[in-house]
Amino acid sequence: MFHSLHFVTSRHRALHSRAGVAFAVAAVTISSATSLATPPTPAQIEAARNYNAAAGGQTYIVMYDGQIIAESYANGGSVSRRQLLASATKGLTGMVGAMAASDGIINLDEPVALNAITEWQGDPQKSLITYRHLLTMSSGLRELNNLTSWTDYLAAPVDYPAGTVFVYSGDPNIFGLALQRRLGGESVEAYMNRRLFTPLGMTSIRWSSGSFTDGNPNLSGGAFVTAVDWAKFGKFVLQMKTGDWTGPSLVSQPYFDQLFQSNPSHPAYGFYWWLNQEVAPPLATIIDANNQNQYRNQIEPIVNNPRVPEDFVMAAGAYEQRLYVIASMNLVVIRNGPQTAAGQFDDSDFLNLLLPAIVPATCDSIDFNRNNIFPEDQDVVDFFHVLAGGNCPQPTCNDIDFNNNQVFPEDQDVIDFFNVLAGGDCD
Repeated sequence: MFHSLHFVTSRHRALHSRAGVAFAVAAVTISSATSLATPPTPAQIEAARNYNAAAGGQTYIVMYDGQIIAESYANGGSVSRRQLLASATKGLTGMVGAMAASDGIINLDEPVALNAITEWQGDPQKSLITYRHLLTMSSGLRELNNLTSWTDYLAAPVDYPAGTVFVYSGDPNIFGLALQRRLGGESVEAYMNRRLFTPLGMTSIRWSSGSFTDGNPNLSGGAFVTAVDWAKFGKFVLQMKTGDWTGPSLVSQPYFDQLFQSNPSHPAYGFYWWLNQEVAPPLATIIDANNQNQYRNQIEPIVNNPRVPEDFVMAAGAYEQRLYVIASMNLVVIRNGPQTAAGQFDDSDFLNLLLPAIVPATCDSIDFNRNNIFPEDQDVVDFFHVLAGGNCPQPTCNDIDFNNNQVFPEDQDVIDFFNVLAGGDCD
């Protein structure tokens, strides 16, 4: 298990170059034996609980290291109440997309017209739409509402070439149709039950078809589940991210990781998951113009919040349905609201109460001689000298213990990196 230290010099990764060698800077990780990751304090948990309830919250769960450390209900919520997830449903749908690719049922970069949505084969633009485009809301299709079946979405006009522009639309239900046609007679709902919900013990899951009359679930926003079952899913996501998942094998790591990869049309969006990634202003303007200022109003405040770690990911839905996962803090947080007009809940206000402040790195944080700081999977990233701004004393060969190097297990790249930083004259 690896957790991240809770200090960085800035929210943005920098590039440090010495002796012609460039090294990317990311969040430093250390083994659990020396991890500084700690749960929120009782005072922080209580402050966030009170804020949530005052903002209309019905559920509140904080899970640390796979265990629920706080759970409460208010405003009509209860342990047995199935909560609407609204668009947070898409977090489940994206996971199923990764699982189907892992199972070999779909090829993420294959056009869906090839073997699934054959109606599009003669269309010069729709025939280029891939499963990945659908899973990242970059199909280029216009948003349609109040449809009666999955197949109704196939008539959506093309507004942009596939893969170029993010449009928050009905892509999850088109994905559902494409997947169902690849399942050989099994419904998408049955596949999700068999491959995801039953293995995780999510027995409370129910679906709304919304306006659909074809019997298919609304994969964009129709899931209902108890907060505890929603937390089970969050735990699975967390432990897959940290490498601690010991339950049944549900998805291979490479496909799981793609859930949280930025996509060119929206760097703060993965496979229906929101990411803590900055979007350049010109692209943000394009995104907001097509999505009712969604980035500026909902995501940018999180991105700009210095308390929120870079590995923060979120499944989010209307009426402030939230699932936060922060692997570096070993944290899962659930919050559900009532199906009424949007209340006063604000993500940043809530997270400011719950999360500890991130402490800037200083030279005092750097101990070159007693540094169990690089776990065995680190290469050349996150060198404390760079993180502290390059103002610390230059390391020398005496600081680099190649003979008793718990710091550099089986990693010649790291040894070579320190050799360069020390002047290239170490044995």
